[in-house]
Parts: sequence; structure tokens; C-alpha cells
Amino acid sequence: MAFDGSALSVVNTTFSSTTRQAIAGFDGSIINIASTTIDGVSDDMGIGIFDSTATITNSTITNVENDYGIASFNSTVDISTSTVKNVGEDGISFFDNSFGTITNSIVDSSGRDGVSVYDSSLNISTSTISNTAGDGLVEYYSTTAINNVAIENGGGDGVAVYYGTASINGSKISGFSKGSGVYLDHVVEKVKISDSEISDNAIGISSYEIPVSQSATLAPDVNIHDNVQDFEIN
Repeated sequence: MAFDGSALSVVNTTFSSTTRQAIAGFDGSIINIASTTIDGVSDDMGIGIFDSTATITNSTITNVENDYGIASFNSTVDISTSTVKNVGEDGISFFDNSFGTITNSIVDSSGRDGVSVYDSSLNISTSTISNTAGDGLVEYYSTTAINNVAIENGGGDGVAVYYGTASINGSKISGFSKGSGVYLDHVVEKVKISDSEISDNAIGISSYEIPVSQSATLAPDVNIHDNVQDFEIN
């Protein structure tokens, strides 16, 4: 753990069967995690970043039984070329004015949502989110940019936007047989969707109380097909 502005570098390290967070930073710490494996956390999150800055590269977080794989609180966290898998709650979460980036990464088999964003900002690109018990990616009061991301197979919605906004470009959202590929609820700005495919969901795009045309802007190259219903006002 790192506290009070200290620096911590964790490289080529394996953590197995821990009870609490394998790695954590607090109060202005600067954390670098590279080529590291966390396998098995029983009672806490895999990595927790609080009021700090973290870079996570080429790392794997698996088998976090009852909490988040990676969680950021009022922090800046950059995640690249990493895997988060078999997590009891959300795979990766951003809270409390965090800013996050996720690139070239995999989030698989989350017990709740794959990626969640609360009162924060996220850029996610060239990544895969799959096999979630809940939503693939969900945001509340946040801004999210989704570029070249595959969001596949979950028990909730593929992308869910509540009281925020998002852009979705070059992405594929499929396999949400009980929910919508994209669900929009009280968005503060129209969600922009371009060059994307939304298919094989219960509903392609669903908008709460108002037509989809008032919640989203769809470019001509958006392909919405083979959903039980392509559009719905919820």
C-alpha cells in the first residue's frame, strides 16, 4: 500500500489468495503496476485507488470473490493490455470524479456489471466486455467515450446511460437477451452512436419515456438488426 503522496511500483509480481486489497493507494499516491498477477481476493477489491493516480499495464486480476476487480475513487487510473476476470461485483469501477482510460483490455465474467462509471469520466477503446451478470457498461451522471469495444453477453443491458451522456463508435453490442443493447434514461445530452452494430438483444435501443430520436443521434452507418425489437420507448 501507498499513502500520502508516496510512489509505489509493482512489477512482475504475483499475489495469491489474499484477504484484503492486493494493491492500494491513498491520498495523492502515484502507483505503477506492470506485468503483475492478482489471483484470489476473498473479502475486498483486487486493486483500490483512492485520491491518487495509477497506471496498470500488462496485468491480470482474477477470482475476486466479493468485490470489485479494480476500483477508482476520485482518482486518475489508466488501464491497458490487462485482464479482469471472475469478479464477484463489477469488473472495473470509477467513482467520485474519477477519470479513467481502458485500452486493449478484457473484462470477463463479472458478478454484476462489467464496467461501471459513477460521477466520473471514462474513455474505453479496443477492449472486450463479456459475460456479465448485469450490464456490460453502465454509467450514472457521467461521460463515457466507447471506441472499438465489443460488449457481449450479459444479464442486463449492453450499455446503460443514466443522467449522463456517451459516445459509441466502431463498437459491437450483442447478446443481451433480457435487456437492451443500449438503454438511455434521462440523458443530459444526446448519445452519439456511429459505425456500430447492435444485434441479438431483446431490444436494440431503448429510451425511457421519450423516443429514441430525442435521446440518441444515430449515424447512417449504425447497423441495428436481429433484436427481438429494434427500438422501444420504455
